[in-house]
Formats: sequence, C-alpha cells, structure tokens
Amino acid sequence: MEPKISKLAKIVSAIVMIIGAILTLVLFYEGDAAIIEDSEKTNPLFFLSYLAFFTAVGAVLFSSIGGLLKSPGALKRSLIGLGALVLIFIIAYALSSGADYTNYAKFEITEETSKWVSTGLNMFYITGLLAIASLVWSSFGRIVK
Repeated sequence: MEPKISKLAKIVSAIVMIIGAILTLVLFYEGDAAIIEDSEKTNPLFFLSYLAFFTAVGAVLFSSIGGLLKSPGALKRSLIGLGALVLIFIIAYALSSGADYTNYAKFEITEETSKWVSTGLNMFYITGLLAIASLVWSSFGRIVK
C-alpha cells in the first residue's frame, strides 16, 4: 500500500500536468501573433511553471535535509563535497580576469559581467578535467588490480 503523501503527490502532479497541457493548447490555438500582442495569455503558464519549479525545489530540499539529518556520516560527506565546490569556485574566480569585456562593448557587457562569465567557464573546465581525471584514475586502478 502506498503512503498517503505519495498518492497526494501523484494526484497533484497529474492536476498540474493537465492544467499545463490545457494552457499550452490554448496558446497553440491562439497563435504567435495573439501571444505577442497580449502577454496576459502567457502569465498563467509562467505562474504554473514557477509553482511547479518551487514545489519541486522545496520537495528536494526537504527530502535531502531529512535524509542528511538521519545519517551524520552522509552529512559529513555532503559538507566535504560542498567545501570542495566552494574551493573550486574560489580558484575559478581567482583565475578569471574579465579583461576582454571591451570586445563585447556592443552587447553592453561590463568588466564584472565578463569576470563572472569567465568564472563560470573556469568552473566548467576545472570540474570537467576533474571528472575525466577520476575516470582515468578509476580505469587505471581496475587495470592494476
């Protein structure tokens, strides 16, 4: 027998899905011109999207925090992982310069915006390299055994 919360979640998700499908069909029926002229037609879809997004984020946080509080070992490992991500962020921010913002003057990009974009790219490169290195290390470890 399913728990009541699971049944309730399935019912709510089905209702949200049906409402979203109806609103989407209404937008398709109206056409692009009507949507561009009257932005009020898209507001219900935005509201539904925000509602679904924040509900999902809340459920994930609630579930994750509940699981972490039940297991102190998992909490410790999670905090170590979070600390590693913060360290990678600090390294990525220190490596970014943002000096090339003049190349994007026509897009009204500031030096600060360029630095944040560079930070994001550096984080992507660092985490990508770490992922590849861990795969190689794992494969090498299996071969040696």
